Amino acid sequence: MFTGFTDETFQFFAAIRFHNTPEFFHANHDWYERSVRSPLKDLAAELGETVLEVSDRLETRPERVLSRINRDVRFSRDKSPYRDYMWLSFRRPGTPHSGELTIYFDIGSKDCGVGFGVYDLARPLMNAVRREIRVNPESFERDAQIAADRLALGGQAYRRMKIPDGLPPLCRQFYPMKGFWMERRFAEAELLRSPRLAGEVRQTIAENIRPLFRRIASLAPETEEQTPSPVRRPAGDF
Repeated sequence: MFTGFTDETFQFFAAIRFHNTPEFFHANHDWYERSVRSPLKDLAAELGETVLEVSDRLETRPERVLSRINRDVRFSRDKSPYRDYMWLSFRRPGTPHSGELTIYFDIGSKDCGVGFGVYDLARPLMNAVRREIRVNPESFERDAQIAADRLALGGQAYRRMKIPDGLPPLCRQFYPMKGFWMERRFAEAELLRSPRLAGEVRQTIAENIRPLFRRIASLAPETEEQTPSPVRRPAGDF
């Protein structure tokens, strides 16, 4: 059962930032397991049912959705061996971390957050989103607004992409995106250290993330942008 994070959780992330060595990590492995990994797995278990109500195709097993703290430094200029944050990633089993529509929870030394989106470039999916916006701007705007009531929109956009005239405000923001995320941050110390946090995260997923996630997940990715009506997967098959 998730009982909240502790002061030790956030202290560990701060410590690993300044002592980012295998020697420090191995000497403090019990601290990591007790204060970081264990409560994150407990939270994942409590979020699983809510996530499956969004899509029964998403992976929810705690040991599969929990990130590793070890960094892959093979192709990175930053050779620090450990991250100073971790996350839960609910996506379809066997799919890559980037380019796949994902519900996530992340935590670092100061705050945590819940959100959804696609990482890096996701042109085929965003092509489908653009077509959906052109064909159904009002209903897309409605679902996007439900998300925007609690979540902030972020991501990189194509600078020179022409946006069709007459689109409502959130559709105009989504239209040129290369990928996107929408997330809600939590920084209140008392909430972060309380089991109430799980309820706030579940509510955000069920009420604010679910409508737009389901709409976007139903779209068939397109290699090139097209103009016909959107092709959807069968209802519930996402």
